[in-house]
Amino acid sequence: MKSTSTLKIKHIFDSITSRYDLMNDLMSLGLHRYWKSHFVRQVCLKPFSEVLDLAAGTGDISFLINEFGKNLSPHITLCDQSAKMLSEAKSKKIDRNIRGNFSFQDGPAESLPFEDNTFDVCTVSFGFRNFSNQTKALEEILRVLKPGGQFLCLEFSQVGAEIYPYYNIYLSEFIPRLGRFITNNEEAYTYLKDSIKNFHDAETLKTMLEKTGFKHVAYEPLTKGIVAIHKGWK
Repeated sequence: MKSTSTLKIKHIFDSITSRYDLMNDLMSLGLHRYWKSHFVRQVCLKPFSEVLDLAAGTGDISFLINEFGKNLSPHITLCDQSAKMLSEAKSKKIDRNIRGNFSFQDGPAESLPFEDNTFDVCTVSFGFRNFSNQTKALEEILRVLKPGGQFLCLEFSQVGAEIYPYYNIYLSEFIPRLGRFITNNEEAYTYLKDSIKNFHDAETLKTMLEKTGFKHVAYEPLTKGIVAIHKGWK
């Protein structure tokens, strides 16, 4: 049985699917493309790697991994609790004539529908803060990774004091209004604002990974700490 928070988040993302990519471009002034490209270049692929893109959304990370690793023929599984997001990813794949080995699976991060030791790599990009039980999600990610498997997380973080006042205005005032104008759904982007402001700092997330059992955990802040990339291994 899905929790109330899980159903709420699923409803939010179902409701903004058609404008999700446009909003990402507008909200970040295109920076999300740089962040994602930098993130994907840190994925450790080998020939025929099994990759799990968790909270895959409309497929940006999966398609970038496929592009950067095309000579290694990875098999990439897109998993998201929103079937509408996965449907958008399938449409994007067709529209852009993206060739590769992809699978699509809807399901929650807290109860992944995969066997133990299945994947060489698991990625989460701007989805971790939306998991209703982040500790359980990390346990599940560790479970489905093969020994030696890599976990990478790209997520919003906590900015430094020097830019916090300006960033706070941007989050609190600009983002919900933009969401209302572009998607006619201010509630969804008020939730987004709150989820970013209340999310862990980079050190806290690093500690969570280590307590779960990930080894050699490290992180890299980007753009004054607006986002951070965390890496760990099973």
